Amino acid sequence: MATTGRSAVVPANIPLAINTKHLCCISLDQTKCIPEFLHGCILYHPSVLKQMGGSERGAIMPGLNMELIKNLIVPLPKMRFQKLYVSIVRKFSFVQNQQREAERQAEMLFQSLLQWAFMGEQ
Repeated sequence: MATTGRSAVVPANIPLAINTKHLCCISLDQTKCIPEFLHGCILYHPSVLKQMGGSERGAIMPGLNMELIKNLIVPLPKMRFQKLYVSIVRKFSFVQNQQREAERQAEMLFQSLLQWAFMGEQ
């Protein structure tokens, strides 16, 4: 509740688990849809987002149920385009992680410089 459309792809190496009543687990026919592609659709595709926004129930918190999720119309391009999308997303994530690590290291170096400059260490 209140996080309508939050989505994640569970890695294949995660053992069998029981989810809570506030989660919906979807198993896909991966010959038709790649999980990472569906994940992207749920988070970013304008028509899917519009469908989820239009399915808000209640005056306080939006929510989805299995019926509404099953009725989502998700565009499914050919597998080669889904694979291309996944490949690009993975490359982007790799570069993004490299940037975060570089930023973390730069911050550590900057903090070391501050300590050296202002704490009297010579």
